Amino acid sequence: MKKIFLLFTILLSFSAFAQNLTLSEVLAIKKMELGDADDYLSRKNWEYLGVEELDGFNVVNYAYKKSYYDDKAESFFKYIYFDSVDIKLITIQVNSKEKFNTYINQIKDWGGKIINTYIKNGDMVKIYQGSTMTYKTTTSTQQNEFDATTSIYIIEILTNSEYELTL
Repeated sequence: MKKIFLLFTILLSFSAFAQNLTLSEVLAIKKMELGDADDYLSRKNWEYLGVEELDGFNVVNYAYKKSYYDDKAESFFKYIYFDSVDIKLITIQVNSKEKFNTYINQIKDWGGKIINTYIKNGDMVKIYQGSTMTYKTTTSTQQNEFDATTSIYIIEILTNSEYELTL
């Protein structure tokens, strides 16, 4: 009986973790048109939070495992597209150090190297670049409702040419 309970617990934790996005899936979404990206995220149980219409571009927001009682979630996803040019930017925020490390390890496995590290507004920013993609990671902290410090991890994903436009 103990073995069955242990196996059930392990399988449950894998299935819950597997519902979040892999880095390969995030990169595939970056190549999708908005409607296809929305369908894909919906199938993966991401909740549409709305769109911010800004001057020249739009930010479509999603949350994964969002609380019904407040705006907390396991992860947040931004699909950013521009009105006048065919550029799509993706930002994913995770609150799990393990999930963040999974992304970083995949970036490194794909040949991504750190090309810059700096502090901005108290946050640690690292830029990883591979042969075609650039990943800007930001690690920040915030106080939760119990005055404990929690970390937030954000990864912005751009092609190398898109990154060059930001310099």
